[in-house]
Amino acid sequence: MKELWTWEPNKSLGPVAIGSAIEIYIDQHGFAYDEDSDPNDEWISYADKSSDVYIDTEDGLVVSITAYREFHYKHLNLIGANIIELGALLEQVADEAGETVEFEDGDVKSCYEYKDLGLQIWASHGVITSATCISYGS
Repeated sequence: MKELWTWEPNKSLGPVAIGSAIEIYIDQHGFAYDEDSDPNDEWISYADKSSDVYIDTEDGLVVSITAYREFHYKHLNLIGANIIELGALLEQVADEAGETVEFEDGDVKSCYEYKDLGLQIWASHGVITSATCISYGS
């Protein structure tokens, strides 16, 4: 996909909008069921052809969009930026900074949540590795 993956807080990432039907993105943008998705989970995942963007759905509606390569906000790609840059850009600190998690590949990452903005960040050694546009609800 060649769209610029620009984030609009609490609303969308690129052409994908929170609350919209997944069929739109399957038909128009080539997202496909993620074979690694657990069919027993409440949420079902879909990935773009490059596997750089994942959409999680519940009852056929988009609940989150996660990017691993491009997540632009105010002319900055958050992927690859450091967590200090993010705080300055957002002009706030995370509502929650989770404990570190060690992944199968040995990488240790921390999760940061900005609930008012509908943003979840994962960072390794202070550098953002993924970002999620999500609805935390009220």
